[in-house]
Amino acid sequence: FLTDFLSDDHLLSSMIETLFYEQAVNDYQPIDWTRAAEIAVGAWKQRFYVSYPTTAGANMMAVYSRETSHWYFYQYLEPVTALAWELATGLLLAGTRTGVLTALEAPVSLDETERIRLVLEGKDKAHGSQNVKKLYQWFRTDVEVGDTPMLFELLIDGVVRYRRYLATNRDYALYRLPDRLMGQAWRARWTATGTGAVGVYGVEVYATPLGPL
Repeated sequence: FLTDFLSDDHLLSSMIETLFYEQAVNDYQPIDWTRAAEIAVGAWKQRFYVSYPTTAGANMMAVYSRETSHWYFYQYLEPVTALAWELATGLLLAGTRTGVLTALEAPVSLDETERIRLVLEGKDKAHGSQNVKKLYQWFRTDVEVGDTPMLFELLIDGVVRYRRYLATNRDYALYRLPDRLMGQAWRARWTATGTGAVGVYGVEVYATPLGPL
């Protein structure tokens, strides 16, 4: 809960609450409570961190941002079993059970003063059967671009076939794709470079099945 001791408390986990009750959220698998000893929590500036193992065996980090009021997910090779803010240095430190120590956040406000390249990539989507070829015709995506246009790329069968820079926040406009853009599966990639907060909230690609290969 988030509270100011005056108004009603705010439940931070409402959007991901089912993860705690053995249910997936947007393809993110629930917490594996048999490995509860590996769960760690921490806070740094306007962010809240929860590291946890999933029932699928993945090691995840969920990060809540007070700036955007959204959760963001990251996967690690090793489970992060300890999170701590080091007062002397201002670092947010992550530790593993093998003794590896990593600084997740630094006190120098690089996020506010230097341009950082952020790349987000979704999963392959087939719109039904992977064996059916489709004609991709339209797309739209809901994004927060920050202070610099965000690059959107559409990959068809693993190859970048379309690029567009997005400059408007949360407009979810419908864009026409080039003619004869065909394939079996697609996925989206977003690249942000800037100093402001960014977010990706959804994407839709509209296609017409052409028949089995």
